[in-house]
Amino acid sequence: MSFTCGLVGLPNAGKSTLFNALTGGGAETAPRPFSTLEPKKGVVSLPDPRLVSLGREVGADRIVPASLEVTDVAGLVKGASEGEGLGNQFLGHLRPLDAIVHVVRLFESDKVGHVYGTVDPVRDLEIVELELSLADLDVLDRRIEKIEKPAQMRVKEAEREFLALSPIRDALRAGTRAPTEAVATDVVRGMGLLCLKRRVAVANTAEETSENALAAPLRSWSDGQAVPLVAVAARLEEELRELPEDERGAFLAEYFPRGLGTARLVRALFRTLDLITFYTIDGGETRAWPVPRGTKVAEAGGRIHTDFERKFIRAEVATAAVMLECGGWPEATKRGSARTEGREYVVQDGDVIHLRTGN
Repeated sequence: MSFTCGLVGLPNAGKSTLFNALTGGGAETAPRPFSTLEPKKGVVSLPDPRLVSLGREVGADRIVPASLEVTDVAGLVKGASEGEGLGNQFLGHLRPLDAIVHVVRLFESDKVGHVYGTVDPVRDLEIVELELSLADLDVLDRRIEKIEKPAQMRVKEAEREFLALSPIRDALRAGTRAPTEAVATDVVRGMGLLCLKRRVAVANTAEETSENALAAPLRSWSDGQAVPLVAVAARLEEELRELPEDERGAFLAEYFPRGLGTARLVRALFRTLDLITFYTIDGGETRAWPVPRGTKVAEAGGRIHTDFERKFIRAEVATAAVMLECGGWPEATKRGSARTEGREYVVQDGDVIHLRTGN
């Protein structure tokens, strides 16, 4: 099971270029607004040296990393929540997702115009944030109007929903962030409110190490909002994907001395979503599975297949470090380095797990 994120930003911010750099998905890129007309989806893998080492040590024929599903939607402009530009028709595609990636433009270009004439990443971020909040406010106003009278009459479910949604609506009306504890209720989770989703910001730069006068205010915004900020030279990384395999090494060495920004972005998303990784070794396949921190082992098994949770008996668990030392389950079991855990065991990052099920 993949976790999901959506790329949002103004037209010509470089969302589709970043999508291609992440996924190799071949989304159209053009120096004009609204070149993305239909949402596009692709999958990007989490760089995981531990998985690669584990797979090699046990002689895996197939190594499958954890992944994120990425959705690229049309650029937003002022008034998008009320139908401006391509309107709010694509905002619905963001509601089921786990996280939002704000793509903001830090590069200047005579060939790629800016929809508002000048490059100002903080202004651009705030425009998009406002449109997402206004879209949520519209949803909340309509829902609260429907349940307010039953809630006043002490209808239990309506009252519970009203108490959960009202603080979020009030915060949006005041122009402040919704209370984080609000997302804990089933009522709120089911609405897919954009204002409560985890966020990461991407500064789309001309070159991997480029900085300009706009970088400092963007970092200040990031720090103030507690939103991780990652610099990505999206165009260069898109070009890297298009190169033949034997030419990539020299390109990497010349243009990416700090490594790929897209790899840093994926790691930032996993941290923002508070995901950990466990591993399975099954026949010739070694595979990484992302789960939220605090997940119990039976539930983690359910992410592989529902039968693993429904028919769970026990789990055999060893750390990746132990498996690297032992070279697989037989030796780990022989040394007593593997242990047996019940369904209440909380999965730890780096666990290698073998699930036992009944009929």
